[in-house]
Amino acid sequence: MIVMTIKFKHLIAGILLAACALQLPAFAADSDPEYTLYSASIAAAAASLRLHETAEAKRWLAAAPAKYRGWEWGYLNAGTDQSTATFSGYDGSVTSIAVSPDGKLLATTSTDKRVRILDAATGAERFSFPDEKLTPQSVAFSPDGSRVAAAYSGHTVRVWTVADGKQHYSIKGKGRGITALAFSPDGKSLASCSWFIRGGGANVIGIVEIHDSAEGKLVRELEYGVKPIVSIAYSPDGSKLAVGSWEVQDTVAVWDVGTWGTPVVFKSEANDDYKAVQSIAFSPDGAMLAAGGKDSSVRIWRVADGSLMRNIGSGRTRHDKWVNGVAFGNDSKTIVTASTDQTVRIWDPVSGSEIAVLHGHTKNVIASAVSPDGKTVYSAGGDGVVKVWSAADAVARRNIWRHPASVYGIAFSPDGKSALTAGWLGAITKWDVDSGVKTDSWQGHVQSSNAVAVAPDGALSASVGNDGKVKLWEIAAKSGIREFEEIKSPQLISVAFSPDGKKLLTASADNAAKLWDVGTGAELLKVDHGNAVLFAAYSPSGTHFATGGSDGSVTVWNTSNGKKAAQFATHKSRISFLVFSKDGRWLVSASGDKTLKLYDVRAGKEVRSFVGHDESVNGADISPDGKRVVSVSSDQTLRVWDTATGAKLLSVAFANGVWGVRFHPDGHRLAVMPFDDTVTILSSKP
Repeated sequence: MIVMTIKFKHLIAGILLAACALQLPAFAADSDPEYTLYSASIAAAAASLRLHETAEAKRWLAAAPAKYRGWEWGYLNAGTDQSTATFSGYDGSVTSIAVSPDGKLLATTSTDKRVRILDAATGAERFSFPDEKLTPQSVAFSPDGSRVAAAYSGHTVRVWTVADGKQHYSIKGKGRGITALAFSPDGKSLASCSWFIRGGGANVIGIVEIHDSAEGKLVRELEYGVKPIVSIAYSPDGSKLAVGSWEVQDTVAVWDVGTWGTPVVFKSEANDDYKAVQSIAFSPDGAMLAAGGKDSSVRIWRVADGSLMRNIGSGRTRHDKWVNGVAFGNDSKTIVTASTDQTVRIWDPVSGSEIAVLHGHTKNVIASAVSPDGKTVYSAGGDGVVKVWSAADAVARRNIWRHPASVYGIAFSPDGKSALTAGWLGAITKWDVDSGVKTDSWQGHVQSSNAVAVAPDGALSASVGNDGKVKLWEIAAKSGIREFEEIKSPQLISVAFSPDGKKLLTASADNAAKLWDVGTGAELLKVDHGNAVLFAAYSPSGTHFATGGSDGSVTVWNTSNGKKAAQFATHKSRISFLVFSKDGRWLVSASGDKTLKLYDVRAGKEVRSFVGHDESVNGADISPDGKRVVSVSSDQTLRVWDTATGAKLLSVAFANGVWGVRFHPDGHRLAVMPFDDTVTILSSKP
């Protein structure tokens, strides 16, 4: 652990040097040491979160000077703790956690040798059961919630009455060391597991003892393997009892409770990896059994035939260290895992896709549990706290809108409550922004819808597609009002309403851009850019619009007479995106030459370049306050830049190249469109 800490400190020192030497323009670093500290702190905090060193990330963010804090600071800060509550007061690690059947109580064990019963809503302690010698290691409520049981080191099991906190009985098993326990679903049996040594030598045997839960009388002993058994669970219907072992390969065994014959071994992959299990859980529907292991994986088997359904950890996303806790959501559609890597994660058990990564613990996370209604997640860790998480909020923080195909364009409604997306297969889809739920959809174009815009009154939308058509729609009725023009070339990828909603700006044929009357469909103005117009953008004031060409040039036009207000020929490749700042002063261009450029529209000059992407920059936006530029690229990153200095402040990695990005009107959320079938919402608020 000391070596890891030293390595991490060296890493942070390297990041600081790189941030100071490479990321900031010389004038910024020389003139304002606080700015240098801010940029370095952001870089160090981002690196800390990538390594799941939450405490380090918090320290770096606290050190970042407040006057420079922008979207990137909020995004990272929100990522350091998404929990809704923290229950403290422990003098050691919290090693297990259980939720009562009615969801009102929590039971925990900790290395301070106490079993505690807490109010699940407030964390207030109802009862505390201390022990001077033995350390409790596992805890469980009876199915009716009237009793709570704890398993201790040395295979001691104790049972208390929840109503008055009085001990009902104590059992001393024959096992040693680590113990775990589980009530049967009918509440009649209490099973515990451990290990013992047979014959006085080094012959370790995994052991299970089953007691009558009413009085604690031993009714059955089972043995499995030559390693400790550290986790145990009954199937929801009580027909099966499963255990997780530290065996090298055959880590999970399942008995048929009706016959108690030879257990069925749920097989893992046939390789030499050490797959020792830390925790197991049945899904509420009884169809799946999950096991978290020391190899950082979560394996999920089909209970019906014991076949391995999924290994969460064999792909790109996985825990970095041991998986100590597994718990299914109440609908069996999610699984919550707790890991030594200091994270709690939520997964789709069928697809294996990662739904959310939750930071907040500052040491290893040892256990996880889900409330009976599935709305709340609990976790316990080596930092001596219990964390409470909203399952819905955890998903919403990295809200992912899934489409049937790639998404190329997005536009928010004026009030920010809904959004329209355009993508491959031609559909235009309406979404509720807060929930990420699809509320409507209609066929917009043949093959592909490439861009969409919403009118200022929120009633109309316009779209363009690979069919070369420019269309106007009534959103509520999903009906087309008119087609303005059909363009044979170039491919249409932009469309924009004027701020008053009366005009529509589009690219056109013959190197032109056009303004159309929204009410009549009449052509109002045509400008000749000089080469193929690939993108066009309206200024917020409505007095100007900009066009970007295939030759890398950008032209700003006066909307009243179509005369040039400014022209910039600075990019070495095509223009892929243009966006004005909210006040209309700044214009940002993105290009296939891997750069972005910032122009002062009033002065008619280029102000600075944003350099750092490794591939084509496909999309960009300016924050509503004008302080940040965001960009996305085929190099699989989103980057955040300081408008004032041009410094890169943050890079967020994606699994695929990224097509586009837009700020939500609230300035806190970003809609990101990777080269897949999703829109990902990133937020700078907890």
